[in-house]
Amino acid sequence: MTEKKEFQVNKNTPFWDASLTDQERIDWLLKEMTVEEKLGYLASSSPDLPRLGIPGVSVGGEAAHGVEGRNDQNGLGKPDVTTSFPQPIGMSASWDPELIRQAGEVTGTEARVVWHRHEGHGLSRWAPTVDLERDPRWGRNEEGYGEDPVLTGKMAGAYIRGMQGDDPKYLRCAATLKHFYGNNTEVGRGWKNSSIDPRNKYELYLEPFRRCIEDGGAEGIMTAYNKINGTIGILNPEVTDILKKQYGLRHVVSDGGAMGLVVNLHHYFGQHAETIATALKAGVDAMSDDPRMVEQAAREAYELGILKEKDMDRSIRCMMETKLRLGVYDRENLNPYDRVTEDDIDSPKAREICKELSRESIVLLKNENGALPLDKALKAEDIAIVGPLGDAWYQDWYGGTAPYRTTFLQGMEVLKQENITFADGLDRVVFRCDGKGLAVAEDGTLQMADEPDVFIKEYWGEGSYTFKSVRTGKYLGARLSESQGEKPKMGQIAADREEAFDWFVMEIFHVEPQEDGSVVLTNRFHYPVYRDVEGFFSFEQTEGIPITMEVVENGIEKAVAAVRGKKQVYLRSAVTP
Repeated sequence: MTEKKEFQVNKNTPFWDASLTDQERIDWLLKEMTVEEKLGYLASSSPDLPRLGIPGVSVGGEAAHGVEGRNDQNGLGKPDVTTSFPQPIGMSASWDPELIRQAGEVTGTEARVVWHRHEGHGLSRWAPTVDLERDPRWGRNEEGYGEDPVLTGKMAGAYIRGMQGDDPKYLRCAATLKHFYGNNTEVGRGWKNSSIDPRNKYELYLEPFRRCIEDGGAEGIMTAYNKINGTIGILNPEVTDILKKQYGLRHVVSDGGAMGLVVNLHHYFGQHAETIATALKAGVDAMSDDPRMVEQAAREAYELGILKEKDMDRSIRCMMETKLRLGVYDRENLNPYDRVTEDDIDSPKAREICKELSRESIVLLKNENGALPLDKALKAEDIAIVGPLGDAWYQDWYGGTAPYRTTFLQGMEVLKQENITFADGLDRVVFRCDGKGLAVAEDGTLQMADEPDVFIKEYWGEGSYTFKSVRTGKYLGARLSESQGEKPKMGQIAADREEAFDWFVMEIFHVEPQEDGSVVLTNRFHYPVYRDVEGFFSFEQTEGIPITMEVVENGIEKAVAAVRGKKQVYLRSAVTP
């Protein structure tokens, strides 16, 4: 591990001595740490300890089907390119645990490389997701391994073994199961109560966790936002009573922001101090909230007498056990998995595993009219591809930034060595306001113009649309400026981004028809489009301006024309992940 420049790392203490047992090293640390230092060590993002010469190591980062490296989201620079495997639901459909183990090994190895790029980040990953998928309405079904607890435990367990390795002392990368438990619902996922009887609890919902811990060896789990039989996941004593005492789990983290939600969403406690004291006693070791809020809550709880130093020691010990197994605090680099280079990212072996797993993940539900296998005698002129996903490749939220992208259309054209007729089925529209067109200026902002730009209008469900400039290939959206309460303050509307992809997708528009035939466009927070005195468009909490939206090309009509007379038609349609 590279030494940090902010202070002098001191490796001449028992804490860095790998010849001692992990417990002896942690005993020394806890004896040396002050209460004040321990109060700041209860978040998933751990601070440096300059007095002891110990750099902080944070846990977190996604790895559902490859290492997620969205560094543009967390201030570490450009996204990391990593191997992107099929979604976990697809990997599970392969029924091939050895192949999935190999994918996990690639993921763990690439996590090591990313760790060296960004010191202190991404070696303890929050994957895999083993929530049972019993409700197709859940928005994260692609992230899990199916509705069967045995299959989920077997396949996810294989991924874990690959991620973590089989060394008796050291880990390649730490795996964290999620979300414990009963989280397979969409509406109200953050606050609803999952009522689960004892038989379903043990035979279904707990079983994949048990298998992944006892058989797969998972290092940690993440609690769920929801209640289980009336108890909020982060406060659930089953974390200790079942996961740690019965299954032998090492550490537990909360879901992102879960500590704050106990007060702000569940309204269960009146102050965060009560939450952190109860959560630590339940067995949750690290809070995935703002570290400043966690530290302040812990300090208040300690001063109130509801949080004891022994509670903090127990949690710090659990988290530190995993960090020592990762080898990041060894005086000499003894972890056999740490001998990685940049060549281990997107290696030929990784590509071969990914390709084979992609093949094995394909499930044919029906084969009406002999659509498959593809008739090799068919010429390109006999084929049409229609639908929004025909020539699109969407970045996944919990996967890696892929080293290359191949759309369905591109793949088919390579197969046939000719261009294939394609229509995405989406309308092309222009906007006008006060008699003038709206166009994207050189700086990307939306401005008035004599000739309007054409935009591709795409509907994503629940009243949400995106508009992509045909000329620039970029989506209209809001540039963010300083915060405004709990919601970001909207800046100017511009076509800046090639993807609609963020924690809060700012490329979302709602279209509100008016009686005169015009529309009012609003953003995801329902702020309407507004034009300022300088002529720039933005979103403001004010009355929206009327805009005329005219369809200049009917997407359905074009798709119908594209398929006319074709012998084989492929429809590619879904929602963005």
